[in-house]
Amino acid sequence: MQRLAREMPYGVDLPVQKVECMNHLLQNYISRLRDTPRKPKNSQGAVPILL
Repeated sequence: MQRLAREMPYGVDLPVQKVECMNHLLQNYISRLRDTPRKPKNSQGAVPILL
């Protein structure tokens, strides 16, 4: 993405933007929710086992 933004292959008037589909966003969100109880701590302290 950085290279595409730097090289501007479509010209200055049309910058390249990253777009993620809703399915991909939901998959990432759910996988992080599942991983959360496995982690005993995060930056804010202890993570509860039951969410």
